[in-house]
Amino acid sequence: MKNINMNNMYRISLDTDKQIFIATDINNDFKSGTGVTIKDAIKSLQKQSA
Repeated sequence: MKNINMNNMYRISLDTDKQIFIATDINNDFKSGTGVTIKDAIKSLQKQSA
């Protein structure tokens, strides 16, 4: 799943072992955020980018 907004593009994946979502910046694989929901994972990623 990719965000359409060109300013904030990321990939979403699910770690099925830990049952968490991971949002990864498509321009920098080292920037990622995790959360119980997709929304939480995106917020976590955005905090790192701010």
